[in-house]
Amino acid sequence: MPPVELVGKNAGVLGQAKTGVGVFGHGGPLTEPPVGPPPQDPDPGVRGGIFSAGWRSVQHVGSAKEPQLVSLSSRPQIQLLPSNNPVLPAQAQLGDMYFVIVEHGSWGSRGQLWICTRIQETTPVWQPVTLGNGLIGGSQIPPS
Repeated sequence: MPPVELVGKNAGVLGQAKTGVGVFGHGGPLTEPPVGPPPQDPDPGVRGGIFSAGWRSVQHVGSAKEPQLVSLSSRPQIQLLPSNNPVLPAQAQLGDMYFVIVEHGSWGSRGQLWICTRIQETTPVWQPVTLGNGLIGGSQIPPS
């Protein structure tokens, strides 16, 4: 099936690679800095990617001096498709994330999020992201 048929008209961008990365976003220079004194930092607005969903608006938020661009909608901004393989990846890079659905016998299944925080020689070391109590969709988010 052609890739466009896989996503239909529901995706604004499709990146596909038989090997390697399907989509790569980067903000700032793509080259190594010149030899010598450290170069000036890129513009503070540089980002590798921004994800949002629903209506967007510029709003005053909390104690921020300047208005911020925010989403007004209760829509997920990003999705990691879960794996059902309960084995942590043996090859990874720092910052890689792995979302897995783990079966807990009679307790049912639960998603777990892991991040690669270190490379020990050539082996990735994964740490779980500690999550708080679960809330049902549509619940008010409590203050932290």
